[in-house]
Amino acid sequence: MVTQPTIELFSEFLDDIIACATEELGRALAQARLRLGRDNAQYSSRALHVIFDIAHKEYNAALDRAFGALKQANEKSGLNTEELRSITESKLREFAESVKQMNRAEKLPQACLGTMGSYVGDQLLKFDKRLDFLLRQFDAGFYEPACAEIVAPMKNTINISNMDGGAIQQGTQQSTQNISIQIDQAQTLSSLREFENALSELKINQDTMASVQGDIDTIKAQLAKPNPSESIILEAGRSLKNVVENVIAGVLTPPVSNAAAALWAALSL
Repeated sequence: MVTQPTIELFSEFLDDIIACATEELGRALAQARLRLGRDNAQYSSRALHVIFDIAHKEYNAALDRAFGALKQANEKSGLNTEELRSITESKLREFAESVKQMNRAEKLPQACLGTMGSYVGDQLLKFDKRLDFLLRQFDAGFYEPACAEIVAPMKNTINISNMDGGAIQQGTQQSTQNISIQIDQAQTLSSLREFENALSELKINQDTMASVQGDIDTIKAQLAKPNPSESIILEAGRSLKNVVENVIAGVLTPPVSNAAAALWAALSL
């Protein structure tokens, strides 16, 4: 049976492109923040440049894949091109807001914002400006994105008698493996509140506390949504864990350490 193209299937395809891009961006940002933390450079102007360079690179790559999917659908699906274009723009604007949320100014220490505030504002605006530019160029026929690659599914069956905490990768070369983690929202929110309450007893400098609170607020905001983004939650969790373990580890009390361990467990970190 041949599956006929529909608007719903196209929408699902875009959702998959955006979900993969969001996950990849979250992973890249978390790794960058860990490296910056090890160098004690997480509050420097260098950190801002590194973070935004990564964000724009991953964002632009995702836009190219999404417009490639739109081009392919326009040429091959026979679906209404105006509707396809409208869906693409709507989803990409939501994606732009999500990316800005991951890099919003409130998460950045005030010490950075004092001298780099205008830079941060300009960088956040660039996400919208880039999307607006590509929409105009695509409509005018000047922007020719590569068509998004659709990989044919491969089905393999492996029988395992017993496995605990393992993962299997099959039939690949020089590839990476992603494991999806299901977050228990209620448990995570409970652990987060306990951690925040315990943390309030510590004396932490203003910039560090601003960074910690930014990550906490990001996780809270996602958990309050009907369909939270696990990649954003995990990226904020990794950033929070990095600060706790590498910046304020020397002043942790047993209650904070215990609450932190419970939160890391809830987030599978």
